[in-house]
Amino acid sequence: MPLSGFRVVELGTGVSLAYCGKLLAGFGAEVIKIEPPGGDPGRTEAPLIDAGGHHGESAYFAWLNVGKQSVIADPAQTRELIDGAELLLDARPPGQAASGNLSHAALRAANPSLVIVAISWFGETGPYRDFVTTDATCRALAGLIGLIGPKERPVAINDHQADIVGGLSAYIAAMTGLLTRDAGGPRFELSIHEANMALSETHAAYGPNGPRGRPGNNRFANSYPIGVFKCREGWIGAGVSSTQQWHEFCDMFGMPEMARNPKYAVGVDRAKYAEEIEPLFAPRFLQRTAAEWFAEALERKLPFAIVPEMHELLAQKVFRDDGAFATVRIGAASFEGPAIPLRLPAPPPTSDGIAPLPGAAAAIA
Repeated sequence: MPLSGFRVVELGTGVSLAYCGKLLAGFGAEVIKIEPPGGDPGRTEAPLIDAGGHHGESAYFAWLNVGKQSVIADPAQTRELIDGAELLLDARPPGQAASGNLSHAALRAANPSLVIVAISWFGETGPYRDFVTTDATCRALAGLIGLIGPKERPVAINDHQADIVGGLSAYIAAMTGLLTRDAGGPRFELSIHEANMALSETHAAYGPNGPRGRPGNNRFANSYPIGVFKCREGWIGAGVSSTQQWHEFCDMFGMPEMARNPKYAVGVDRAKYAEEIEPLFAPRFLQRTAAEWFAEALERKLPFAIVPEMHELLAQKVFRDDGAFATVRIGAASFEGPAIPLRLPAPPPTSDGIAPLPGAAAAIA
């Protein structure tokens, strides 16, 4: 594996830390997760699964920690493990890494080639450096929530979207460090908030022109119709942008007068009139199944997609053939989750595997 022979130590807690370590473990690194007595707080996040003896473990935590080793270590043991590592992923609060035997300065003095990626919500400087927050709040502060949801209010779900962006950014820094460590291990400071700010460049470009306002549910772009619609069975995703697509769409729904109306000729203009266009076609989706609409759209070269429920997604042959799902085991429990999406020509990353129970690796040489 590309990272075989590299030892990585995870110190602290959080999904960004765990996801970064998951990617490294998938490519062969030995990843040691140092947990506090009683285990990482992430082990209590729902949904819980029975890992044996009615002991509940977080399924999400297990997915994040496949292929790692768990150690409950005191500071002296922690220092020993880090001294023998090539990479430290440190998600402790910024102040904790500034002094003492586990400070970054002390660790790098003992191990000059040690790569350090310090992960925190807001980085190590600035007015928010000591703040703690939630995933949804971080996304809101990065400008990624204000334009989401119905017109009357934004919608935020605390589902680790910001965390995953932070974890992927930390992985990029970690790989860069491992590739250049022979010249002295670099140290990276990773702000999850700033990593998510990189996703708001489109919203920022509109900023000087004043507030845009939320376009509302099922409004995804400066064109129309683009959205997800209920069918007699299932849901269909429709995307119409070009003039030819709009004419085919109108023909499919028996609306030739709409295709001829110059008011609707251009996608950006149709978006302005979405409220008067949608009632003319959306109820007709209920006359057929999503599969039937998709078949006709395919014939007409319209960009439609069936929107599956999760149990349908898990069963789809295209994902099975592509190895998109992996089996995760923790204790006596097992379940399926998304495989690592990154690929190299050979070998592929390891996504199947065992997630450790707390402190399962009592001692590591």
